Amino acid sequence: MVFLRAVAFCFLCSRATCRRLNGESDKIQVDSEGIDDYDMAPEYTDVWTNNATLTSLESDAMGEMNEMNLGISDMTALDKEKLIRKSWLLEAQRKVNTEGCPSLVMWCQPSRNQFDGEGGFESILITREKGWLDKFKVLSNSTNCGRVGFEVFQGGKLVSYHKNVAITTLYGLKILREITEEEADEYDNEEDYENLEHCEWLRRRPFDMRHAVECVKHSQLCEMGEATAVPYGSQNAKDVSIAISKHGPTSLTFGENSTPAVKIFADALEEKEREKLNGKATWESLGCLGHGAIMGRANQLGCREVEMYSAILK
Repeated sequence: MVFLRAVAFCFLCSRATCRRLNGESDKIQVDSEGIDDYDMAPEYTDVWTNNATLTSLESDAMGEMNEMNLGISDMTALDKEKLIRKSWLLEAQRKVNTEGCPSLVMWCQPSRNQFDGEGGFESILITREKGWLDKFKVLSNSTNCGRVGFEVFQGGKLVSYHKNVAITTLYGLKILREITEEEADEYDNEEDYENLEHCEWLRRRPFDMRHAVECVKHSQLCEMGEATAVPYGSQNAKDVSIAISKHGPTSLTFGENSTPAVKIFADALEEKEREKLNGKATWESLGCLGHGAIMGRANQLGCREVEMYSAILK
């Protein structure tokens, strides 16, 4: 009888709740006021919120940069792109670790057409603010960032995707959950659930920035799946997000010769395409690492295409 009641309830409950009832979720549930209400993706073992770990990673990245500038290491465009992504992500992590609830600027992976000047780029501004309970706390270091919102910009303009017009509000994460639930009735969106569980970490103060990278792979956010965190220092995060959606992060350069970062990303994409055409594309060069469930749809399709293409060549 108990079993039948559980089954009956599962027809009425939300998808996430049912998964917990069925024992399908091994996600983290951390005891924190109003923050542990939803399943969260597993935490990274080498969590970047640990300042000692972060300092060590920053030192390693600086060492790689110095080796490149001194000509000790011969880096390809893909190597440089990887180092830029890592360096910028670490810089964003330092901001998250030391400030209250800073906003985040994410530059979605551009397509070839976007690099060629068609329609501008795509960026996402992730806003983070204290929830209403946190605003009453006296000690600022005891608060979290309960309100998470998303603003998507393309070509300098704020855009909304079909039914999630209100996703740009402070309650964007709440609306993202609702959309994910609704679309589960239309198609298998297990990947979106995986991404959503990374988004839940954004409510914490601080949190590991790698969760933000996985979060924006949600089908409602970055169209191509992958994204790069863009540092913005003391500038206004929204202004920076709008600017990079027009021209990319043109003010940011790389290496001793100050090569524009946008050019390096364009060269890296060309290198990926060339490897693919030559039948030499690897899973790593196309970002096809990790569990398929947390990869963006576009990226997954690309990986499967390479796998099939490689099989034909053998």
